[in-house]
Amino acid sequence: MIEAEIKIPIKNPEIIRTILKNRGELVSITRQYDIYFQHPFRDFMITDEALRLRDENGVYELTYKGPKIGNIGKTRVEISINVDDFDKTKQLLENLGFKTFIGISKIRELYRVNETFVAIDNVEDLGYYIEFEKQISDSKDIEQAEKELVNLAKELGLDINKSTRKSYLELLLGKK
Repeated sequence: MIEAEIKIPIKNPEIIRTILKNRGELVSITRQYDIYFQHPFRDFMITDEALRLRDENGVYELTYKGPKIGNIGKTRVEISINVDDFDKTKQLLENLGFKTFIGISKIRELYRVNETFVAIDNVEDLGYYIEFEKQISDSKDIEQAEKELVNLAKELGLDINKSTRKSYLELLLGKK
């Protein structure tokens, strides 16, 4: 699956919340804790990949993120699987040679506006960001999906020039 995504820092989430509640529906508010891993033989910072283990209110997911594709935002191939046990999955990865790299904690408010998911994230040590996400199955649809995300961001009054292609992991590492 390919996830088309655009991420923009925001100063005032209240204004965006009000607009999103009028344009779509609130899906969930969750606490997410992510652990990122370093590959034993490959530098994910160079290859632009990531391996993440997520705890979202007691639901666990292991996700591989491929290198960024597309021209805007953070569009990339993502492969996710649900796992039953966070600690055992972490232990399995560490036994295979993966090293725990960094943990990231955030509160996510997830909204749906038509076929697009919009998340307001309050990321510990980074602040507020908004993410526009759309799942696509074919790489030929990337440009159209990114255009739709940009248009929705503009409709919400956001400056697309402030968008970043960096992940929260990259943003946190750049801050340290």
